[in-house]
Amino acid sequence: MAPVGSRSIRLFRNLAVRLRLLRIACGRRYVYHDLARLLPPAAPEISDLRGDINPFALAREFPPSPGGLPDFAGIGPAAAFTRPELPPWNSEPGVAEFLGELIIRRKMRLVVELGSFVGWTSAHLALALRHNGAGRLHCVESVPDFIEVARANLARLGLIDWVEFLAGESLDASILARLPAAVDLVFLDTTHQYDATVKEIACYASRLTPQGCLVLHDSIRWGGVRRAVQEAAAAFRVFTFATEQGNGLTVLLKRP
Repeated sequence: MAPVGSRSIRLFRNLAVRLRLLRIACGRRYVYHDLARLLPPAAPEISDLRGDINPFALAREFPPSPGGLPDFAGIGPAAAFTRPELPPWNSEPGVAEFLGELIIRRKMRLVVELGSFVGWTSAHLALALRHNGAGRLHCVESVPDFIEVARANLARLGLIDWVEFLAGESLDASILARLPAAVDLVFLDTTHQYDATVKEIACYASRLTPQGCLVLHDSIRWGGVRRAVQEAAAAFRVFTFATEQGNGLTVLLKRP
């Protein structure tokens, strides 16, 4: 029989692990390497998260906006954009606001959103362009019904004049021919499948301006996106952070 002290230590460690897992499950905010240490060896591999940029270093690259920020909260909740019969695919508020602020701080003008759904994130992007006083948002969406809803939402907010909707897949030749040759920001939120994401990164990275960014949603939750980011890391500086629902967001910056 193990000494009472040893049993107490094991019990305490077991309880500590369970409490940490409970915190992760309830808060849905976590660091992947920390979570990986808690899982048994047979658990799925989740240690492939990539990031090589210090968050403070990234912040220094996005200087404050002398004109301040617009009222993103005035856009309203994501629930006001969708319909009961549609899936809950809107980005988290932190993601939408981050993208809008990114446009303002880096004074971006040409923006492409791949997978616009019902226009929740699109509204934040368009509002940021309007705040800058110039620019154009190109929304690529493959589902016509989503475009109809998104168009109505952007019109309701008085932002439709800043947006062009393109119906089709992100890699369709007809879509690529209609998009600008040089783009400041590409927000990628489409199939989340590895093969498609790899092709999208390669295709749209070639259109980025020298200071441009390629931003991928769901880069923690979806293995295909994580793997594509990992393989692209040699060509980019990578910053990944958790979002409200644990989906994750990754910013790819061109290396000097």
